[in-house]
Amino acid sequence: NPRNAYPESDGEMAALLKVEKDQLADYTGDFSFQITQISHFVPAENNEELWKAVYGQDADIKDEAAFRQTIAEGVRQQLVQDEDFKFMQDVRKHCEKKVGELTFANDILKRVMLQNNQDKGEKFVEENYDRSIKELTWHLIKNKLVEQTGVKVEEQDIREIARQSTLAQYGMGNIPGELIEKYADEMLKKRENVEPLVEAAIDRKLAVALKEVVKLDTKEISLEDFNKMLEA
Repeated sequence: NPRNAYPESDGEMAALLKVEKDQLADYTGDFSFQITQISHFVPAENNEELWKAVYGQDADIKDEAAFRQTIAEGVRQQLVQDEDFKFMQDVRKHCEKKVGELTFANDILKRVMLQNNQDKGEKFVEENYDRSIKELTWHLIKNKLVEQTGVKVEEQDIREIARQSTLAQYGMGNIPGELIEKYADEMLKKRENVEPLVEAAIDRKLAVALKEVVKLDTKEISLEDFNKMLEA
């Protein structure tokens, strides 16, 4: 019975049965299934066929050394983004401590929050208000940093974030350029996607700008230790 497997997840159950969520009420009984194919994965040979499969037919990779270098460059680019993420975490922590607690019109803000979440009620507001104020405080601080550093986000910056989100979502490095652009266009058409993309673009450019005006204490650490820092 698929409902026993996914008691609270309509999305996973619908995906399993290949039906729409609004049709799930019609599928309440037991199902039988038959295994028709079993796949075994084995390591690929490190040759041109693998290189082209990973990076596309147009990839200029002639030998294993070039393949390893291409992988290393991809890892380096990802680590730069992770480094900026960690840097902005530290900036936020420092600035919030420096600014201290701000004064807000709590009664008014709670009414606004309740108005925007009528389906969730007052309990939701009480449980989430402090977290919302913390985010609002950081938003105000970040806006001031953006103003002082002169950071400006252009349309191409947001589109680049959308492209990278597409690559991260599909986990592939050989998606044709026109397909990436198509997915990016679809992403940017949805209003709920745009604000997070804008914020990500701001964070990226702000990190670059702030690194020019603060004193960095650069250290070399292992990838394992770096990942632990990100999780902290």
